[in-house]
Amino acid sequence: MSPSERVALIFGPTDISAWAATRELLRYPTPTTFSFKASRSNQLLDPAVILSDPCLESAHGVNLTRPVEDVVKLLKERFRMLERSRTSSSTPTYTSRTMAANGQILDTTLRALEETSPNLWSFIW
Repeated sequence: MSPSERVALIFGPTDISAWAATRELLRYPTPTTFSFKASRSNQLLDPAVILSDPCLESAHGVNLTRPVEDVVKLLKERFRMLERSRTSSSTPTYTSRTMAANGQILDTTLRALEETSPNLWSFIW
């Protein structure tokens, strides 16, 4: 996949660790690795803290606790470059099988952490 087709998404950039991940995304491994970078938060961000990059879009109000159909609609509304980036790729990077496996790994991880780490305050995936 060429750099012009690569998209990076960060969910929840109101948290300090997610902002750090977003900041790193702008320059790692190179500033041109991704053609489009999106950061999503549930709450409106202060414009003073929004990072400056012409390839970065930041949107608020995409509540991930809503049904999938609602989240899809909001992502399409709030990230103008997302659809263009998605359709520019001729071959999908992730297959349904890969996404299902990643989902299962995340689910297992979170369930295990719930039982083993009751005082865990932050988890970064």
